[in-house]
Amino acid sequence: PGSFPETAHQLHIESIVKMHKSGNVDYKIPESSFMALEICEAAYISSKNRCKVTFPVETFIPPREEDWNPGQPYSGQGGGRNGREL
Repeated sequence: PGSFPETAHQLHIESIVKMHKSGNVDYKIPESSFMALEICEAAYISSKNRCKVTFPVETFIPPREEDWNPGQPYSGQGGGRNGREL
């Protein structure tokens, strides 16, 4: 797109003012931003819990946390054997 003499923020504010004056509100941009944020949050939750996340994220209940975390040393509690002491 070509450059405008106004900043993007100024154009956005002017667009909001036009919507307010006309009474025709368009929420496509904010809703798409929220969807993008929800996808990012789902990716974070999926990575943290090593599970598939369903949408909407607000109704998703992650599975019970595992005792084993890759990269973390054995805690010495909860059963099992410590491989360092075999």
